[in-house]
Amino acid sequence: MLFASDAPFDPEGGPMYIRETIKVLDNMDISDATRQKIYEGNAKKLLGLK
Repeated sequence: MLFASDAPFDPEGGPMYIRETIKVLDNMDISDATRQKIYEGNAKKLLGLK
């Protein structure tokens, strides 16, 4: 799972969907390590970045 957005169209022109998604992810009952993977680790692995 990755946190990403390619076309965040909402009433505010994008920021609302991103802000609300972050709020949902931050309130999930998951470990900090899993949360870090969702926010950046999985994307780095997928893209072959360090």
